[in-house]
Amino acid sequence: MAVVLLGVCAVPALNGVAESHVRANRAREQLAVLAELQNELDTKRAQGKSGTLSAFSLEREVTLAYVSSSVILTTSVELVPGYTNLYKVTSHALWGEHQELQLITYLRKA
Repeated sequence: MAVVLLGVCAVPALNGVAESHVRANRAREQLAVLAELQNELDTKRAQGKSGTLSAFSLEREVTLAYVSSSVILTTSVELVPGYTNLYKVTSHALWGEHQELQLITYLRKA
């Protein structure tokens, strides 16, 4: 009886621990990727302030700490129609099994 009760209680508890571990790893990966995307935007922001921002698109593959697979980063800078100094900057990351994040901001060129 005690063995059955232990099995009934222990299995759900262990499953919960395993699921928490998976979620914690996913959150750690997302945080690492988000930091890299933010770095991309910060670089473009600095280019905007210095007056060197221009339209382009770049895709590259990177390896990040805490991310189990390589990450494909795509950054694009597009001039907003009707403006001569306003750019839409998009940074997109894709990794693992259908994991993705995207940041979009607008920057003015000095």
